[in-house]
Amino acid sequence: MFKIIAKTALKVLLALVIALIIAFTVASLGFPKAMAEFFEKQGNYSFAKGYMSLQYTYSGDINDLAHFVQDCILAEDDGSVSKSGDKLTSHEGFAALCEMETQRLNLDYRQYICGKIACAKYRLGDKSGAIQTAENAVLEGNGFSKNNAAVQLAVEVSKAKDKECAQTLKTFAEEHGGDTDYSAEFIAALDKVING
Repeated sequence: MFKIIAKTALKVLLALVIALIIAFTVASLGFPKAMAEFFEKQGNYSFAKGYMSLQYTYSGDINDLAHFVQDCILAEDDGSVSKSGDKLTSHEGFAALCEMETQRLNLDYRQYICGKIACAKYRLGDKSGAIQTAENAVLEGNGFSKNNAAVQLAVEVSKAKDKECAQTLKTFAEEHGGDTDYSAEFIAALDKVING
């Protein structure tokens, strides 16, 4: 009698495990955005970015691509940030996305996302790509504003004590920064790296 009960319990347990695996697989493939949001709430951005990548593959929607890039930033996956960030910034709907996200988040989204992409490129060793990304963001945006993409990149350059990149950013700021106190502070900070 005990053997029959034990076998039945094992069969029920095995059926339950199989049902859970099937349910997880269906949810993963059928509802990747919901799965990504679940893992984001858990703080597991490495899993979340995988699901958002799948969601973008299904939809092709720029909002899903932007969500994927954000998950890559939070997962500190510089390779994916660089590659998918280039895809995002070259997308035909990027300007409209920037306007929408700027209003929603109350920050200059173009500067934020391009700064993150530039920093990722810099950490990967693509210095010219990083500088180009930051400069383009400033030129296409609202001028040399606070916390622009070049400023974000300058923080990484300062950490690395990279005199060559600091000089390039300083030259850019002198040409495009205007005569504001902010651009003067930015140039002074870069001088410390160059002369330090």
